[in-house]
Amino acid sequence: MVIGVKGERLEQFVNQAVRAGVGLRRIERPRPDLLVARVEAGDFRRLRAVCRRRPWQARVLHRGRSGFKRLLGRSGLVVGAGLAALALLLLSQRIWFVRLEGAERVSAERVYAVAAESGLRPGVRREDVDRDAVQRSLLMELPAVAWAAVDLRGTLATVRLAERIQHGAALDLPGHIVAARSGVVERVVVVEGEPAVEPGETVQAGQLLVSGLLPPGSEAYRAALDDGRLPYLRASGKVYARVWHEAEADAALEVAELQPKRGLPRPWLRLRLGSRSLALGWRPAGAEGWRVQELSLGGDYGLDLRIAWPVVERRRLVPEAEAAAAAWEAALAQIESELPEEAELVGEPGRSVERVERGGASYVRVRAVVESVEPIGVFQGIDPLRAEFGG
Repeated sequence: MVIGVKGERLEQFVNQAVRAGVGLRRIERPRPDLLVARVEAGDFRRLRAVCRRRPWQARVLHRGRSGFKRLLGRSGLVVGAGLAALALLLLSQRIWFVRLEGAERVSAERVYAVAAESGLRPGVRREDVDRDAVQRSLLMELPAVAWAAVDLRGTLATVRLAERIQHGAALDLPGHIVAARSGVVERVVVVEGEPAVEPGETVQAGQLLVSGLLPPGSEAYRAALDDGRLPYLRASGKVYARVWHEAEADAALEVAELQPKRGLPRPWLRLRLGSRSLALGWRPAGAEGWRVQELSLGGDYGLDLRIAWPVVERRRLVPEAEAAAAAWEAALAQIESELPEEAELVGEPGRSVERVERGGASYVRVRAVVESVEPIGVFQGIDPLRAEFGG
């Protein structure tokens, strides 16, 4: 509220008010004997007690409106919030997302199509979905599916599948195990076939590790030839080798950041009703100068809620140590994505840092090297038409 205080020596009034724990804001002196200030409504009684000690007169010039009254004064915001709450309530009773789990060989598009024909699709009411009917349709229309289940939770429907196990001639195809990458062999574990390398040996990518050729002159070799078969089997086993992974990453020494600036956020709501839509609130003309947070529910029948926060772009100089740390993390993340699950790291990762110029800008380049022991063998089938007997 805004108060006015009349009297002499108003500086003493201000001191007394501060001692009483009353915060005076935006103090003005229109006249020597008049003081105007803003205070909290709950502090006015304490000001009255201060005025009793001196010949000062305090009165309320403007009470203002409470936060609730100010909110009621913005009828458009209240109506928009009410409509948004109503829309969210109605939309929460429908299925807006359909997720598929367990489909590897079966086409996801085909699964979604069969489910939609059975009544499970985005926009349908949750209570109208017959889960048993959807499961039966999936089993009847998709022969490769051995088991199906439908789980409904909120606006999400999850379709879980288990595919039939296929047995084919490809599992009996003869072949070798060859190196997928270069390294130094640590250990060789052979289940079927003849080892072609030993621990401590350096191998190159594509080199033979375990041979699927039966040992020439062996009983199995002669039996295969006598039966008119190729003297090959399907080699199996694992060859572990010490390998090195390398990756580089750059980090800029000057970056542009969007920082908040003074101003209120602006909400924007749009209801999608098939080919029609209803927009409520402010519509952003563009993304420049705003950081937009968006929440979208559903497809053709859904809701878009956006909140735009005013921002300004500023340039920031990045300390070299900070940039190097970010580049180091990026390089390690790249290597980690390439490591197989069975990889065992050896020692600490190596790193080198250099400063580079590119496109008129400065960067820190970090090169990371990670040493690991991991299986490097991959199966390579044998073409019967090109296989050489005894070779």
